[in-house]
Amino acid sequence: MRSPAGVVAAGRYGAGVLTLGGIDDASLTHHADNWHIYEETAAQHGHVPDRADWRITMYVHLADTREQARKDCEYGLEAYVGYANDIVPAPNPIPRGLPDPVAYINETQRGIVGTPEDAIREITRVQEALGGFGAVLLFQHDWVNWPATLRSMELIAEEVRPHFTRANRLRTASYQKIAPHSEQNRALARAAVAEAAARFEAAQRGNGADHG
Repeated sequence: MRSPAGVVAAGRYGAGVLTLGGIDDASLTHHADNWHIYEETAAQHGHVPDRADWRITMYVHLADTREQARKDCEYGLEAYVGYANDIVPAPNPIPRGLPDPVAYINETQRGIVGTPEDAIREITRVQEALGGFGAVLLFQHDWVNWPATLRSMELIAEEVRPHFTRANRLRTASYQKIAPHSEQNRALARAAVAEAAARFEAAQRGNGADHG
């Protein structure tokens, strides 16, 4: 988290790295420095460091709108702030008595409270700062009630994760290729329908003449 002890131990034994620190710019610089220590230690002990085994933890709550995400946090964020100040040994907890703790969390990069687009932007920032990692793990923080928690997880599964796994890349590519030609394609479709209708009518007239 803060000292190199964890990454030195992981490098010595060939274990993966779990980073429990923050995601603000200063913390990310520190994490990157620790990763270099891990790489050096792993190499010294005959292990091959793999960024796929690097886990980054984050505080995240998502909703369909930023306003809803903010409202959701009225449930338990204040209690969490108290817990962070009274119990958690980490330095610099979120201050008590803030007029807008959600804004503070987002502005100081303590976590992500917002929409899937906000999460994609912030996770991309972390990726670029660190040079890549294997997976994001989410802290269960109880800032929101259970239904809001489930909705956040649904949004992560449906919109955030597919962005990074590129699960929709072929569909997106197809959409981008076809969309600029929509009017031309509609005209072709109308012409094809009209041609098919004309052939049908001609066949019907021919059948009528045969019967006559």
